[in-house]
Amino acid sequence: MRAMPNLPAVDPDEAEMRRVVVAALSGVRLSDGVLAARIERVPDRRGGWLCFANGAALAIDRLDGAPLRLDEDAITAATQIERAEPLIAAIEAALGVALVPDALSAEPPAGLIVTIEQGTAARLRLALPVGLSLLPARPSFAPEIAGAVALPMTLAVDGPRIAPHDAASLEPGDLLLVGGAMLPARLAVAGRSIAGRYDPATHRFHIHSIGAS
Repeated sequence: MRAMPNLPAVDPDEAEMRRVVVAALSGVRLSDGVLAARIERVPDRRGGWLCFANGAALAIDRLDGAPLRLDEDAITAATQIERAEPLIAAIEAALGVALVPDALSAEPPAGLIVTIEQGTAARLRLALPVGLSLLPARPSFAPEIAGAVALPMTLAVDGPRIAPHDAASLEPGDLLLVGGAMLPARLAVAGRSIAGRYDPATHRFHIHSIGAS
């Protein structure tokens, strides 16, 4: 197997932690929404950070739909942290860790930085030391966040039948009116070939059957 020099080298322990953390946090349900987690290619390390006793840290970018940044003043920061307590508790339960506030910092600790979002209501960044012991809960199934996953796909639409002598008279630039009836089509996505019909009036694909490609 040939090496792929353009791919960044990732420590095996960090790679496993990435997988576990994103899976555990994505789909966590709160009373007013669902969490989705991802790891940015270029981590956002801007402060301020709430550091925890176990070496983890948390930065808040948005809360209750409004921008927020932890204040350097401990009293003001405590009020902000209290507002984020439901989110912090959900993260604790999902990862099986205790996040006990310890100090405020302008810089995150070394390690993995995970971006956590609750729709447009909240955006947090969680910094985790790679060696931190986790007891992750079983990931939840949340179809709501599947819409944010980009998948390459191809839609092949069968055109209308046309007589050979009519087809022979077509030239570049000619318009062929196909009408509003649904057309047989096939969608290829994620290794699957999905048969169905395409509705040109509504631009919707209606599934008939799903099979392996």
